[in-house]
Amino acid sequence: MLGGEWSQRQLNVPIPLTNTLTGSAIPTIVEARWTERYGRAYFSWLPNERLAFNTGVYYEALHRTELFANVDGFTTIQLLQVPVELRYFDPNGLLGLVRATVVREQGQFFNVNTGDVAPGRGTFATLDMGIGWRYPGRPLIASFEVQNSLDSNFHFQSIDPLYPVILPRRTFLARVTLRL
Repeated sequence: MLGGEWSQRQLNVPIPLTNTLTGSAIPTIVEARWTERYGRAYFSWLPNERLAFNTGVYYEALHRTELFANVDGFTTIQLLQVPVELRYFDPNGLLGLVRATVVREQGQFFNVNTGDVAPGRGTFATLDMGIGWRYPGRPLIASFEVQNSLDSNFHFQSIDPLYPVILPRRTFLARVTLRL
């Protein structure tokens, strides 16, 4: 399967101003102009009934006004991700995963120590591995995954700090999925 998508939007975001000395709100609302672009292309292939191969290119470009750089941690960011993944499915229920992801990030980032916005860029790769078991005849899957298994240490500004896609430290994830 081969596919792709592209989306972009321009936002006028109303943000109330705050007095930095007192912390109280100033009765003024500024409309910040933000631009967001997202694109991806992907390829999935099933060479046989036990293997699945997936790859893709994911692109994100976000632009914020410098006045509110401390809100998201950046004013501009361009993120390019290229994951390559191989999954294994055994008829007895055994599951396997190996995924390598190359990431390139560049932009203008907010420095919390100085309060300034400075350029930055980085390129790194992560390796994720997992194993699992689908219980035959039951709607239950148990899996264990190690994200960033080589423990690559890098600086990465996640676009969504509450739900980061890439973690800069080795992470162990155990999951039980029950289908109702």
